Amino acid sequence: MIKLEKLLQEVYVEMPSKKDDTEELIQKGFKMGEPEIDPTTGKISTSVTYLPKFKQMRIDLMQKRNELKPFKFSANEDIAKIATEADKMFGKLSQLIFALDKMIELQQKEE
Repeated sequence: MIKLEKLLQEVYVEMPSKKDDTEELIQKGFKMGEPEIDPTTGKISTSVTYLPKFKQMRIDLMQKRNELKPFKFSANEDIAKIATEADKMFGKLSQLIFALDKMIELQQKEE
């Protein structure tokens, strides 16, 4: 087995990647990792990375935003001010994630 590994290492030539990993991820919606070979069993496995689930991200953000809302009505002005600012930021972040999701969908349709 060790001799086979040495032979493979001598012959193996890495192909240059044609696209950036990020571009491949956006275009296909997933990207494959480097194959890994288990030296004891010879099993070959590859990791797969998928695009994040933007809709679930936005749902999670809105849940966290709702958890902060009661603090906006605090008697302490500093707490109310910071909670209001955080509420605005959660809303803006949700909008940006939505925009990112739609931009990626458009780019996938174009290619």
